[in-house]
Amino acid sequence: PMGGYTFWFELKEPKITEEEMLALLKKEKVLVTPGSKFYFNPTKNVSFRISIAHTDEEEIETGIQRIAQTLNNL
Repeated sequence: PMGGYTFWFELKEPKITEEEMLALLKKEKVLVTPGSKFYFNPTKNVSFRISIAHTDEEEIETGIQRIAQTLNNL
């Protein structure tokens, strides 16, 4: 999406599956929507969406830091 209260993440060279990525983020207490839910046909993309509609700036910052740390650890 070009804007709004969501962020879209897509790994360019995924080293893990979408399911593995979601599990890692859940362990870090970051809940996301699987990107595969937004495609009509099956895809091998590893992507996910987060919503910031009901969070404050501190929660957003913490969540982004957790996502970055998870991605950097791959």
